[in-house]
Amino acid sequence: MNHFLAVSILLQSIGPAISEEGPKEEGRKPLNWRIPQSISGERFAYTVYVEAMEGKDLDEKIEKAILVALSGGIAAEVILPPGHLSIKKPIRLWRTRKNRKKDTTADGAELADIVQLWAAVKNGRPQHLAKGLTLRGSTAGATKIFWEGGPNQVVIDMPAPWFSEVSNISIDGNNTEGLIGIRYRAGWEFGTNGGKKNVFERISLSRMDVGVHVGGPFNPDLVGSTFRHISANACRIGFLIEGANVAEMWFKECFLGTCEEAGFKLVGHSGRILRSIKEKDTPTKENVVKDAFGREIFI
Repeated sequence: MNHFLAVSILLQSIGPAISEEGPKEEGRKPLNWRIPQSISGERFAYTVYVEAMEGKDLDEKIEKAILVALSGGIAAEVILPPGHLSIKKPIRLWRTRKNRKKDTTADGAELADIVQLWAAVKNGRPQHLAKGLTLRGSTAGATKIFWEGGPNQVVIDMPAPWFSEVSNISIDGNNTEGLIGIRYRAGWEFGTNGGKKNVFERISLSRMDVGVHVGGPFNPDLVGSTFRHISANACRIGFLIEGANVAEMWFKECFLGTCEEAGFKLVGHSGRILRSIKEKDTPTKENVVKDAFGREIFI
């Protein structure tokens, strides 16, 4: 018997026939396994390739990939391509939407200034945030992000994520003033304060103001995350941990190079006066609430 025919008969006898189009599902178009695509649906774990997205530049492709990942259900994975990736806009790990009723893009705001960010997001909801999302480079050391955007921004911003992961990424901040590499924080502008059980690993951060910023004002409920194989070099602060109730953060096998102010910095809050945003331009001698960078917090 022809060997190919024998193998074909054996495969058909022990399982369903193999199709190059992939599995078909009722109400869905066949999936071509040879082309990176994303699957929509609440019951699926799937992968989104940034290279396969439409967009005029890499910033748009990344934003589109995250939107696709967050719109399809749970356990989505966004894969950045290998090579030197120049970006000008923050990678926002939430659903960015803009219409007559809501605007969650925060376009035009300096994200490192949390007050600006809170004011910029309109009608954010907890369901806009990441749960089970993975953002990773193609392989460790192969995906290198080079920041070409403005000052006082955040390269990767993560408000209140649950069971999410960032890995296999190198970020060069290009000596940009006030730049934060990765920020893991509460999502007050989306109506929630907590984030739990996240993983950050195999990440290199260099030439920026703060490598990793965890926490924020008003007792963010951030608990139980792991930072493994993270290197911070040529930063003012390597790891900045801010606020109460930021607990069970595990740092394993991390590397600290030259950090001008501190490798690890822990910041609490002693201010007791919280002023309205309408008082922003009014001087005061009161003991006001400030963020880790000395900026007053308003509501």
